[in-house]
Amino acid sequence: MDISEESDPKSHDEVPVTSSYAENLESHFQERYLKKICVVGLDPAAILSEQFSSECLPPMEVSDLLFYLVLETSYYANKQSKAFKSLEACNQMVYGFFASVQGKEIAGKIVVVAKVRHSQRMKDPLVNVWIIAQNDGAIISAHCLGCKAGLAESCSHVARVMFYIEAVTRIQGNLACTQAKCTWSLPTYVNDVPYAKAKPTPTDKLVECHGESCKNGKYFYLACLDLKRMPNNHRTTWKCAACKRVSPAQATNTSTTCSSSSDSSSSEDESDVVITKVTQGETDKTSALANLTDHHFHLIINPTGWLDCDIIQRAHVLLHLENPAIAGFHKPTLGPVRNFVLVSGELVQILHAGNNHWVCVSSIGCVPGYVNLFDSLYHDSVIIQEVEEQTNDLLGGRLIALDPKPVQQQTNGSDCGVFAVAFATSLVFGVDPTFIYFDTQGYLVLLSGDVSLNPGPVNGLDDVVKLRGLKFIHQNIQSLGDKIDQLRLLLQELQSGIQIITLSETWIKADRSDSEYEIPGYKLFRKDRKGNHGGVAVFVHDELVATRRDDLELDTVEGMWLEIAVPKSRSFLVGNFYRPDRTSRYYDKDFMLKLNGILDTASAEGKEMLLFGLPLITHSFLRLKGLP
Repeated sequence: MDISEESDPKSHDEVPVTSSYAENLESHFQERYLKKICVVGLDPAAILSEQFSSECLPPMEVSDLLFYLVLETSYYANKQSKAFKSLEACNQMVYGFFASVQGKEIAGKIVVVAKVRHSQRMKDPLVNVWIIAQNDGAIISAHCLGCKAGLAESCSHVARVMFYIEAVTRIQGNLACTQAKCTWSLPTYVNDVPYAKAKPTPTDKLVECHGESCKNGKYFYLACLDLKRMPNNHRTTWKCAACKRVSPAQATNTSTTCSSSSDSSSSEDESDVVITKVTQGETDKTSALANLTDHHFHLIINPTGWLDCDIIQRAHVLLHLENPAIAGFHKPTLGPVRNFVLVSGELVQILHAGNNHWVCVSSIGCVPGYVNLFDSLYHDSVIIQEVEEQTNDLLGGRLIALDPKPVQQQTNGSDCGVFAVAFATSLVFGVDPTFIYFDTQGYLVLLSGDVSLNPGPVNGLDDVVKLRGLKFIHQNIQSLGDKIDQLRLLLQELQSGIQIITLSETWIKADRSDSEYEIPGYKLFRKDRKGNHGGVAVFVHDELVATRRDDLELDTVEGMWLEIAVPKSRSFLVGNFYRPDRTSRYYDKDFMLKLNGILDTASAEGKEMLLFGLPLITHSFLRLKGLP
């Protein structure tokens, strides 16, 4: 959009605040920059990030992006931009190359600021981008502060943010009135409109109730029962709802399974159920449904396998063990029958929404009554209604609104369960799923039982030493100085049968010498925290050749990398990390995001990786393989 249409050019002195970035621009670029920000009277790069909100984004549509990136007249070339290459940024948006996207209304316009990652140089600092748009989503101007191409105002970083906002608009339904579904305008005195079921037509089918003393007419129209076809037992034992009711003394606890069809006639009305025994008692609604068998494992490794309730609940159990403070994780079979236990506080729950579909809901970070929806195959009709009803049951009728979040979408018809587990895992570990690109393979391996959240020897180290191949130990040692003698004695008793020892929370000060922690037959590598406690270290046996990989390390990530050369075998990478808990002042909420970038760089080398100190990694290229 031509900036002159919004405001006359202003001089530098008329702009209240400018950033150091604007001050250092060349004169002709600076003139253009000031002309753009005069629309709002402020330099977006100079505004504190705390003043922005992720909820204040303009309702951009595809037509807005097309007009700005392709049809808009370039300021410098004085012709159409035709930035068709920037349209490919949609793929980078799907892969989650974001750290944050937030907006703020200023001078009647919406200013969006974002931080995005480089697509090639993962260790480089995040790129700052700002966009100024009308309240209706029309894009006025944009700028990228992190690349020379950004001066052209339509680089891939800018386009990436625009595609993200368009996706949020599409998912959350912030569209223009001409694109919204038709609705009726109600009088001000009408709060609700009751709807009656459609009356059956003469051609509708009737189903007979086989209750011995049915007092409800004996015959029922399928349309009145919300059935699409005749129940399987309509000729033998089908009964209406009133005849199936039993007294409380006759009530029984019945197990439920996930429906494999959206046809409501596949519910319990179809089943020939004979009550043979009545029992009463309490049921643990967060325990495992069943032990996983070969059948479940075949489902997990099958590229088109659909995860069933047993597998999903197994993931629930593992995640609940990881963070017991988070509520939810109820058996998914309780949702369709509205039998959840009332939860309070922050929750995470995977729900079966019908049509063979799994979604994840969470109230982490939400105000009371509001719940976020993470759906890898977003729908806006029947499934959403089912999810709302189940979530409302989980909250005891206190649900105000369900907020769908823009997350990675599945590319087939069977991975919804894996994505739901991935979303839930990210939430448990304090990572926002909207900014993560997931590789489902790692989660399939976790669910298959081949990976434990905290692997370790069962029968003691003596048995481990007898095994063939390389042996590793990892220990959160909490002060290596106090326990170095114990560690020396242990390795002496094991006759140096452990090749690599990784340690976290070494609590070593930077001024301490390596000789104070020397262990005969081992070489020490360490990375000390610049502060109290923390720190990681690795002891490598002299029979191995170990090289420190400083190029893979970040100062802001408490971890270190080694490349290990094994005779007559390929070298591999060892990463040892420590992440403080949320109560520590060293806790970094962006830890997993930074780690993802490091692992992307390491994975490009094609070497096998062993990671220590982390119970679960959400990473797109991590391959879990055994070492020779």
